[in-house]
Amino acid sequence: MWFRGPPGRGAVRWRPLGAHSPHFPAYNTVRDLLACVDADDLDRRLRPWMERLLGMPVGGIRADGKVLGGSKRAGAPALHGVELVTHTTGMALAQREAVGGDAAAALLALLTEAPLDGRMVSMDAGFLNAAVTQTIVQEHGNYLGGVKGDQAECRRSSMTGSPRRCFSPPDTPPAPLPVALDQIAPPRRKRQPIGFRRELQPRRAPDAQTIEQSRGRLEIRELWVVDAGDVGPSLMTAYGWRQVTQIGGLRRWCRRRHADLWTVEEVTVVSSRQRTPAQFLASIRNHWTIENQVHRPRDGSMQEDRLHGRAIGVILAVCRNVVINLIRRHLPGRYIPTARNAITTDLGIALRWMHLPLRN
Repeated sequence: MWFRGPPGRGAVRWRPLGAHSPHFPAYNTVRDLLACVDADDLDRRLRPWMERLLGMPVGGIRADGKVLGGSKRAGAPALHGVELVTHTTGMALAQREAVGGDAAAALLALLTEAPLDGRMVSMDAGFLNAAVTQTIVQEHGNYLGGVKGDQAECRRSSMTGSPRRCFSPPDTPPAPLPVALDQIAPPRRKRQPIGFRRELQPRRAPDAQTIEQSRGRLEIRELWVVDAGDVGPSLMTAYGWRQVTQIGGLRRWCRRRHADLWTVEEVTVVSSRQRTPAQFLASIRNHWTIENQVHRPRDGSMQEDRLHGRAIGVILAVCRNVVINLIRRHLPGRYIPTARNAITTDLGIALRWMHLPLRN
């Protein structure tokens, strides 16, 4: 982002950094320089600085992967990275390349290197396995993860088995659906039995509920939470999930703009930390912040998926995370392309931002 700017200021920019030529480096020079840098090692060295920049954030962090679409080649899949992103600020704390597409191994390496004490790691169902939960617990952290559709034992235990508190007792009427039946779209699963929809089964009133209208859609989220009880040890035996204390059933209603019908889906979530239903639901919602706060700026404002760099793809992703964090830390609310254009006119702004955590 600092390789461009008004002509005639090359000497002002590069001589303080040790360069002998007053001219801007050519693209091949920058590419060859970045190709010699180990992206994982650079990210590992930046983590203490990043923690100080962000003020040692505690709370929830999301583990998620991202495919660098522009790095795909004929006969070679696209590069894949795994990141840890804070829930509250949407800033990336750490990143690691998934060598050979093994995202689970990359996440395990991140979890052993990043501080997890006092933090809750939220993850998709693809990352929820025995090794990941064991590592998080050993590092004094907690986790929250979605359940795959083929892990039926957890679904039955939380929704129909013991305890059976998600459904209404036989002697009391169930809570009404928030949407009329004639306004619900048919299920998307073609193999689902006709007339059976688990997400529409009668149950008691939800423990927590939110209604949100944004990004061209109206969403209703309902959450039922039960203590794991004796189900926790059985999940440990079946899947290796450590210290499961709560199981939640999330039902999400969505109606997009100009649509007449509502879609509904159900997700089962397990957690190793005791939380109130409202906190549980907030953690699930915050889990999705990475899509709009990190992935979209990198793909939209920085055109990450359109760039074809493969040898420097991962190192550029690390640099983009640093740039986004700096802009959001010092220019909160500023449009990222506008902030980048302002910084390119004065290299001193970026250098002061980068040295600020070291002086504190």
